[in-house]
Amino acid sequence: MKEIGLPDNTSFELSSDENPAENDETRLIHTIAAAEANGDPCSESNLDSMYFSGKALDKYACLCWVICSVVCDVELAKRLLYKLKEAFARFENNQQQFPLVYDSVWGGVVSSGMYQTGNLLQDFGNGCYNDHHFHYGYFIHTAALIAKMDQRLNNGDEWYQQNKDYINTLIRDAANADPSDKYFPFSRCFDWFHGHSWAKGLFESWDSKDQESTSEDAYFSYSLKLWGNISCNPQLERLASLMLGIQRRVFRSYFLMEQSNKNQPANFIKNKVTGILFENKVDHTTYFGNDIRFIQGIHMIPVSQISCYIRSQEFVTEEWERYFSEDHLTGDDGWKGILYSNLSIIDASRAWDFFARPDFQTKWLDQGATRSWYLAICAAQM
Repeated sequence: MKEIGLPDNTSFELSSDENPAENDETRLIHTIAAAEANGDPCSESNLDSMYFSGKALDKYACLCWVICSVVCDVELAKRLLYKLKEAFARFENNQQQFPLVYDSVWGGVVSSGMYQTGNLLQDFGNGCYNDHHFHYGYFIHTAALIAKMDQRLNNGDEWYQQNKDYINTLIRDAANADPSDKYFPFSRCFDWFHGHSWAKGLFESWDSKDQESTSEDAYFSYSLKLWGNISCNPQLERLASLMLGIQRRVFRSYFLMEQSNKNQPANFIKNKVTGILFENKVDHTTYFGNDIRFIQGIHMIPVSQISCYIRSQEFVTEEWERYFSEDHLTGDDGWKGILYSNLSIIDASRAWDFFARPDFQTKWLDQGATRSWYLAICAAQM
């Protein structure tokens, strides 16, 4: 069998224009990005969770990339990049609140939080191998962007050389491609038979393994592709492209249900997403609540360059019309921004208008995203 339509041309860039001209859109993005760059990635990532720490780091990495590649403010990019590197150093030096430890029983790198607190579910069960591709994908993506920006800003490769072993270790934990590796198992998360990852670690479950976020699964693969590119590792880059190609086909067949879907029960397709897909059932819910915005939105976050590849326009249209066609249905918190950034796949102008509105409120942003990033995503598709 040959997987076709691989994302071979997907890269770091938000658009095909590597030297965007200044216009009203970029001027607005520049103004907002300059304000958001005053944030403190060091304090925002100083958390007891690898997941939320990774999201915080990635938030500023994406913001810095917008400043570097979209509005092309070199000095501002350098200042924010310096702060981002300082924040990342805490993790590379393993000095976060719960340092990582190597588990010789199952062969992996896990948060020590479980051992220090006695809580198996500390940090979503990271100590028992839950969600490793979700957690570590944000760190890998952050590192890939830092290394790319160093390259673009002519900073040399000192940071890359210092941090590459750390990132490669995270990759070996979650997506090891070497069956002969004595320290990590082959492909811990991605299931090559089912065509997607499983988020469930060592916990027993009546309905076996499961996953509730296709988008974070794809984001991990996308992060591997970018790291493979910046680290001159074509094998990793090709592996990630194959994973993404398989994920797109499988997600569209079983998780992200267009009306024409023939694989899930006819009376279930109206839900548009499966919610949590187990090996033995599907359940239109999440582990953290039954709000429809949570259930649909967890399959959107984080919205990035790979979202358009994974999520078909037909699916996004059907889902939007089913649940979110009126503004009040999108809520009044960070999920609102997630939903509107996803709308950019089918209606970038309307999504842009939402994020560009003068009365925009920061409470509409997820803690892992910036307004500048969402505007840049919209602008790239207008």
